[in-house]
Amino acid sequence: MTLDHSKRVSHSDLSSLVRFVREHRPLCVISGAGCSTNSGIFDYRDDEGNWKRPQPVLLDEFLSSVNSRRRYWARSMLGWPLFAKATPNTAHLALKRLEDLGLVGSVITQNVDDLHESSGQKNVIALHGSLRTVTCLNCQTCFSREEIQKRLEATNPLYVSTAVMPDAGGEGYYSINIDESFVVPVCDTCGGVLKPDVVFFGGNINANVKQAANDAIHKARGVLVVGSSLMVYSSFRLVKLARARGTPIAILGHGVTRGDALATLTIRCEITSTFEELLKCLKV
Repeated sequence: MTLDHSKRVSHSDLSSLVRFVREHRPLCVISGAGCSTNSGIFDYRDDEGNWKRPQPVLLDEFLSSVNSRRRYWARSMLGWPLFAKATPNTAHLALKRLEDLGLVGSVITQNVDDLHESSGQKNVIALHGSLRTVTCLNCQTCFSREEIQKRLEATNPLYVSTAVMPDAGGEGYYSINIDESFVVPVCDTCGGVLKPDVVFFGGNINANVKQAANDAIHKARGVLVVGSSLMVYSSFRLVKLARARGTPIAILGHGVTRGDALATLTIRCEITSTFEELLKCLKV
């Protein structure tokens, strides 16, 4: 089944969503890549939850193999310019408005783009970190991702103009082979391995972040999932926790999700236009 991403929310689904938001305040929102696609950041999965492009580099590969680090940094260098200029879209701004009104208590995001924070939202839990900074795994020196981008482009000029399609992790497709001529950035201070401050696939979420997410679910009277397939266990676990507590769950997005069977309400439609209609109905 292929779903139409331009599909607007039906009147009955919109009424159900309005009622859910009003009756279960404050909501905890769990957001995924689908929340940021209208900002120009591509998602990883199709409407059936399958991979749309090659899977990202796994943590163990990144740590153990310089070739894997070449693959990661080459893709990241090519995908970064579009990723870096992304700005909050209607969904981010609507969630900020709902927070201001006390309808949303917190947002737990799988995204690493900082767009919820850029919208002015205050109570954001970045489940998988932020792509905006990079840390040396040896001496813990921190660098801005913009600084690393300048170094990547300066040392790899032949790769800069490669055709690219960015994705949710700030990486991208590249149409040429990456070989040993690609220069992987290392720490200026000690020469150690640099890693972006995100949770790679196969990595573990920081214990404090995990606890903050658990606390947000415990405080919420309702959970609203926006733009996530919930295929990643770190977010699916939170939906399971909400269900175990008897907390109502609504899911808004384009395609099927791992949590559909646990939800009180599922709505398949275009996300940003749905938030526009939601704010109108709430008269805010």
